[in-house]
Amino acid sequence: MNIVLDIVGSMMIRSVIVIAILRITLSMNDSLYRKTAENTLRQNLAVASEIMYFDFKNLGFGSTTETIIAANPAELQYWADLNNDGVLDRVHYYRSTAQHDTTQSSVYRRINDEAPLAIATGVTAFQFTYFNASGVATTTVSEIRSFSIRITIEQRYSTIGVNPSVSWESLFFPPNI
Repeated sequence: MNIVLDIVGSMMIRSVIVIAILRITLSMNDSLYRKTAENTLRQNLAVASEIMYFDFKNLGFGSTTETIIAANPAELQYWADLNNDGVLDRVHYYRSTAQHDTTQSSVYRRINDEAPLAIATGVTAFQFTYFNASGVATTTVSEIRSFSIRITIEQRYSTIGVNPSVSWESLFFPPNI
């Protein structure tokens, strides 16, 4: 009888240990998935921010006329000599919402009449705020001397019920406007 109790007791202890190991493994997998998804989002946002930094620092470079063509919270269009070749390029940043999903969209960068390039996908927030020389928010294109941009991207699909998101916000003072 003691042998049977020992066997049953050891099987119960083993099953508790196996369940604990399975729970730890599942928890580690969930954590790994979240971190991997968040790091992927951060890398995607870093690439988009580097492209924007390059373009925004060149805003108005080489232009002798009004540099900003259009400016509103959802888009920015301006002139810049991006290649330093003496030819002005029309740069256009804007957000486009997909027809099937109105909560997430893409941010596009269009140079002259080339096809638009999606530099960020899964965008849930994208906004420009424009400021005059005194640092007061303005909507008048001719008064703009600096601007801020805020962008948030979120993972489109999740297998664990959580959609990680990352944000980036920056203030730009282009010297050529």
